Amino acid sequence: MPLSNIKTQCTATARSTGSRCLNPPIGQCKTCRYHGGRKNILCGSAHPNYKHGSDTKEANAERRKKIAELAELAASLGVSKIKLKRKPTLI
Repeated sequence: MPLSNIKTQCTATARSTGSRCLNPPIGQCKTCRYHGGRKNILCGSAHPNYKHGSDTKEANAERRKKIAELAELAASLGVSKIKLKRKPTLI
């Protein structure tokens, strides 16, 4: 049930009518509880989208270089297949 004394409003809109939701947003979110608003917003390293630096361009280039070296070493040793996904393992 929408509350009339709240100044802010949920930013979700209906696809069929285009009208906005009349419920108040929850906490620091822009949406109400029905449209994904929540009070416990994770901050910093606890948030799943936190950028920690292990996937930078330099780190990825170094990782590719090490995988190429591992593939060359495996080829010189005569190992037929190497499964290169997250962690290189010999099959």
